[in-house]
Amino acid sequence: MNEQAVSTAIDIDEAKKIIENSDKELVSAMLVSSGIRTCMTGYEYLKMAVQLYKACGGVMEEIKKVIGEIYSTNQAAIEKNMRKALKDAATRDVTDHFNVRIGCNVLQSGRKTIKAKEYVAMLAEYLEMPEVHSLFCLPKKEE
Repeated sequence: MNEQAVSTAIDIDEAKKIIENSDKELVSAMLVSSGIRTCMTGYEYLKMAVQLYKACGGVMEEIKKVIGEIYSTNQAAIEKNMRKALKDAATRDVTDHFNVRIGCNVLQSGRKTIKAKEYVAMLAEYLEMPEVHSLFCLPKKEE
């Protein structure tokens, strides 16, 4: 294991805590608005990858390792399902809707499918924007 991977390694309990404390509504809204269908296994893997991105230092191999341990599957299957979900989203041609919300052309129709690492990194970075919640989620009703 390289030095960076050692410093970013997290255990399953820590990963579950990060996932539990993350803004699931926002991550889900971002995935769906970029064309990822919720019925695909890759949707769950991508959602979890976005949630774990910062904690794993952006090391995709570490992220896939943690997801694999949580779902009891191998990294190749995780990667395949992520790619399949992204490829499916690219064929649905809903990127304009996502780009309008973000305010720039981060996803482009007609382009080769974005790599899972690029996609996860992009969403993780946009999660840090202060106004992003209002762009993707409905306002919460006051009781």
